[in-house]
Amino acid sequence: MPARPALLCLLSAFALPARAAPPLAAAEAQLRARRPLAASAAALAELQEAASPQAAREAHLVLAQALDQLDLPEAARVHRIEALAGPTDSPAARRTAEAALVGLLARELDALGGDPALAAAVATLPPDALAPSLQPAVLTLQGLAALQAGDAGAAAAALALADTPQADLAHAVLAQARGAPQTAARHLLRARRRAADPRAPAPALHDLATLDLARLMHAHGRTDHASALYLSVPPGRPDWARAREELAWTWLLAGAPDRALGAALALEAPLAAAALEPEAALVAGIVRIEACHWKAAVRGAEALVSRLAPVIDQLETWSGAADPTAAWTDPALHPGLRAAAHRDALLATALDRRAAIAIERAQIAQTAARRWRETVGAVLEAELAAEQARVEAVARDRSARVLAQERARLVRVVDDAQVLAFEATDGARRALEAQARTGAAAPPAQAPDAVFTAAPTVVAWPWNGEFWEDELDGYRVSLVSACGAAG
Repeated sequence: MPARPALLCLLSAFALPARAAPPLAAAEAQLRARRPLAASAAALAELQEAASPQAAREAHLVLAQALDQLDLPEAARVHRIEALAGPTDSPAARRTAEAALVGLLARELDALGGDPALAAAVATLPPDALAPSLQPAVLTLQGLAALQAGDAGAAAAALALADTPQADLAHAVLAQARGAPQTAARHLLRARRRAADPRAPAPALHDLATLDLARLMHAHGRTDHASALYLSVPPGRPDWARAREELAWTWLLAGAPDRALGAALALEAPLAAAALEPEAALVAGIVRIEACHWKAAVRGAEALVSRLAPVIDQLETWSGAADPTAAWTDPALHPGLRAAAHRDALLATALDRRAAIAIERAQIAQTAARRWRETVGAVLEAELAAEQARVEAVARDRSARVLAQERARLVRVVDDAQVLAFEATDGARRALEAQARTGAAAPPAQAPDAVFTAAPTVVAWPWNGEFWEDELDGYRVSLVSACGAAG
């Protein structure tokens, strides 16, 4: 074998070492190849050996991206939040934070904030150092977190710079607390307009802003504006029944009993069968008493008490349960109570996340790749178990609050119904006493029938007990007064 040239021997003695690949290169290559199991294993290995906080954050982010490919969004969420931890005083740190935020912001805004772990991570981010497209959402979450913590000054400072409908809703709450109804109305109007944007429609948020604005108008005597806002919530939307119940009160206090009774009648339609908005029946009772329809008022009040009694019993049972969240899976639970759970954004989000985490834990346990399941899967299982416990605590706390609030509301309605029944019975007694004193003719055994009409602008078939969705908001029921006949 010929000897190597002397020059080559010399060069080999001083050869440069091969350039080391970036720490996450293997994981990122597996991601690009759509091999998420291998990518997550490589990212976890780098995370466990990370030499700096920034290296750990980058590993968390790559691991989250691999988990996204595995359809494990809750596990990915845990690592995205970890990728936000620490200062963002370098371009690399800011890029990592921005990439992590993309997968977190939309869902958290829909839930109007409330996740303490994410709130803590977002609180330290300097919005002006982030990409402009992310700044409004980050500011909104910072403002919502400050509002929930009771720091009105910090909340106002963050929300003033945000540009989202959620920020406008929160700002309206601050304005009303500070006694500035005009400012509150301006923010609610802007929230409605933004939530109705066809490029990013948010119907639930739009209806929430609509109800808040209608209540504000009603509180300041603007019943015409309030009624128009209530009517703008269309039939079939989750808040439709609540809007019509409040509309009935608005028309009653505005001196339009025929329209108030019409709104109460609309809530007897099948469309509202699952709703639990019983105060409309109180409105109907008040209208009947004012028209001296004593027996009808008593029957309506007693029927309302009977209808609510089993619902209140359900609430008492579940309020004292060790796990109040089990109420929401009780098939006998009134559907209106489930709707109350969905209206509470924190509770609805916690229940959804609890179910999603349980599914992901089962998915990890059933993964066919045994080695991955025993290494990466074991780490993810422990993380998800801790996250599930945290979410469970939120769900139990919010469930107990919602159940207690609903019970207090229904007990108050029952108390009012019993007062109505007493007033109607007492009114009938006084009417009989007046007849005895004056010798007036006795009233008819049955009060005159209600006269059903629709709004003048609506062409309707004669009322025969059927409900037509396009007529629901046009019902008017005029009671022929029996007060003259009663003395």
